[in-house]
Amino acid sequence: MKTFNQAAKYKGILISNTIIKKQLDYGKSNILACPAGAEMGLIVRLFDKLNRLANLYKSGKPPTNESLRDTWLDICGYGMIGMMLCDGEFELPLIGGDDHATE
Repeated sequence: MKTFNQAAKYKGILISNTIIKKQLDYGKSNILACPAGAEMGLIVRLFDKLNRLANLYKSGKPPTNESLRDTWLDICGYGMIGMMLCDGEFELPLIGGDDHATE
């Protein structure tokens, strides 16, 4: 039987793998080069995702581009990036992806 603990740990790995893959695609500058600062750039991206999510739930329409689950995953990823910025870890060297949890 699956436990909450196992599910939470799996989701953490999934979020980590997602932001690593996106970092490989986008690099650091999409966050760091924001004229208002990295944190403000991240807040804007998070605000956009939250508004998209609220709009989809209010409208009741199925999404056409990105699933609700993917939107939640991105929101979690932005939270993880925010924590890394706070801890001074966002600019650490990037080695590559780690696919312990994939779907």
